[in-house]
Amino acid sequence: YNDGNVLGICCWVSDDLVNWSEPKVCFDATKHWGDVNFWAPEVVYHNGKFVMHYTARISKNDRTLYLGVATSDSPEGPFVDVWGKPMFDLGYSTIDGSVLVTDEGNYFYYSRDCIQNIVNGIKTSQIYCVELDDTLTRAIGEHKLMTTPEFDWELKSQSYGKLWNEGPNVIKVGDKYVMNYSANHYATNRYAICIAQSDSPLGPWVKHPEANPVLSCREELFGAGHNAFFMSKE
Repeated sequence: YNDGNVLGICCWVSDDLVNWSEPKVCFDATKHWGDVNFWAPEVVYHNGKFVMHYTARISKNDRTLYLGVATSDSPEGPFVDVWGKPMFDLGYSTIDGSVLVTDEGNYFYYSRDCIQNIVNGIKTSQIYCVELDDTLTRAIGEHKLMTTPEFDWELKSQSYGKLWNEGPNVIKVGDKYVMNYSANHYATNRYAICIAQSDSPLGPWVKHPEANPVLSCREELFGAGHNAFFMSKE
């Protein structure tokens, strides 16, 4: 959100998921480390705090994208950045952070963005995971590769010289872990929502060819990409 005076992230409020309030700035980015390209916020409630992970650039002259974290006592904000800097700096762009809280641990999924990730000569976005401490604000342990573009339905953007696995969101269903993610170029009608499954939050992840993509663009539907599971209050 940028109206010329306020740069930040907005939220909307609804009682029925049909009728929504006017947007309210819940995170004022002008007070924090980022400068441009604030996107992909995701908020979870944990240990009495609302925790938002988001993506930003430090400046318009720095191509690297970073993941930040902010907390609030209310889902409507104000969210305040925890560290005054990115959560971590791995020397390349990271975007689309998403949290899974389990009894075994807390897991943070994100995309290693294709602008600074070359795989077999092609700029490639891949999904990684790192564990978080119990505040969900600090990464602990090793950053591990989860998925990479490999099947026909994920390779539709090779003509652009780039491939994508991004926008991960993981939930546990029974004894399985289910990941929604996006594939292909976000600015084309090839952009699609896909699904993978695992017995463990750290994989290996299985992408079933007969099930993917679960949602892709059609003439009347454009931009079927970054998404998340959620539960209604009922």
